[in-house]
Amino acid sequence: MATQNELFASTIFLKAALPLTKVILEYRPKMAAKYKGLNGVVQFVAKDDAGDIGGYLQFTDGVLDVKYGIHEKPDIVFTFKDVKTMNAFFAGKPAVPSIKGLTKLKLLMKAVNLLLALKIIGRKTPPKKPEDKELMVRLMLYLLPLGISQLNKAGHPEISKFCQKSPDRTFAWSVTGTDIASYLRMKAGNSKAGRGKYTRSKPFVEFKFDSIDGALGILLQTTDMIEASINRILVIEGSPEYGKEIGSFMNMVGQLAS
Repeated sequence: MATQNELFASTIFLKAALPLTKVILEYRPKMAAKYKGLNGVVQFVAKDDAGDIGGYLQFTDGVLDVKYGIHEKPDIVFTFKDVKTMNAFFAGKPAVPSIKGLTKLKLLMKAVNLLLALKIIGRKTPPKKPEDKELMVRLMLYLLPLGISQLNKAGHPEISKFCQKSPDRTFAWSVTGTDIASYLRMKAGNSKAGRGKYTRSKPFVEFKFDSIDGALGILLQTTDMIEASINRILVIEGSPEYGKEIGSFMNMVGQLAS
């Protein structure tokens, strides 16, 4: 049976990371064009004594939807012997699933190409191309608030405790000079992550990165935080105490997804 941390990690992969495949197609129109007319369901499932855990990619005339759970009639199934192995697969580590539906080669290759593109969020060094740098930052800043929110809903003790005590507050992330922004809203145990600027009120805490490169340095932990603060690579507006707390949750998401 999966450990609690393995289940939390699977929550990050299936409910926060896998849905980012839709973002990849949204911001890679040339890649998306190759999916035109594609139909089929690709299931990822981990066996577990407490019940199988999974998520799937569903293509309908080239339009992708990503859902948590087990599809009744998938076309292709990646089956993992346990949750730990599935987590390793999504983290880019050696992990070999059994695959059913190999005859549907086009669908299989399209799914694999998406998974390979998603690996950009696991890079330890920045990409060279500006468009890849931008995509990496976008995906990571979408992943972090969604990951925190999903961990809260999954009952992560530290995050759920913090959220239970929280009045209606919004935490935000943005990159100056771009449209890259995301937010996390908390209220009395509930949480919701979103993309774009939060406009209903001023965020309680906002992490403002000065540029794409500046954001990558912080997110990849290659830039010293003191240096980043002095040079205003990262400006945290709002309560320093709560900013530190959210920063620790960001690290939790990163650790679980690695």
